[in-house]
Amino acid sequence: MAVFFYAKNMKHFERFAKITKIDDEERMVFGYASTPDLDSDGEIIKLSAMEKALPSYMQFPTLREMHQPKAAGKTIEASIRSGKQKGLYIGAKVVSDEAWKLVKEGVYKAFSIGGNVKKRVGNIIEELELVEISLVDSPANKNAVIDLWKADKLNKDAETDLSKEVLEKEC
Repeated sequence: MAVFFYAKNMKHFERFAKITKIDDEERMVFGYASTPDLDSDGEIIKLSAMEKALPSYMQFPTLREMHQPKAAGKTIEASIRSGKQKGLYIGAKVVSDEAWKLVKEGVYKAFSIGGNVKKRVGNIIEELELVEISLVDSPANKNAVIDLWKADKLNKDAETDLSKEVLEKEC
């Protein structure tokens, strides 16, 4: 894990999740930026922690590349989902031509969040400061499937069918 210091005496964290949808015309990418699953660092971010951190993040909804201090775009929409799939689900607009090319070529396959842990109990992160979300190439959370289609053009049945096709092709 790369280490960056956003605030004195606070541990930086990065968590990864795969991009699930791409809208080529609008240069939008969609997916879970964080889930409450055990990650490769052996930690879990509670949904309540992410929900509390989200309003502050959305004041300056930074989208970066590989956690570098280079803007790639911005997060347009974000919500905490608590149904069958849980986590911070975002829609982000990629304005950087270079970053967009890397998304379309499948180099950037995932999102990663970065920030500071404010409260931890064991391996559970209970409070955090969400500083940025990045497009990344190597996710720690490998449970999500990448689905490439325009999110606003399909109904739920079509989304389900396409997801099944993608799963079958990967297996």
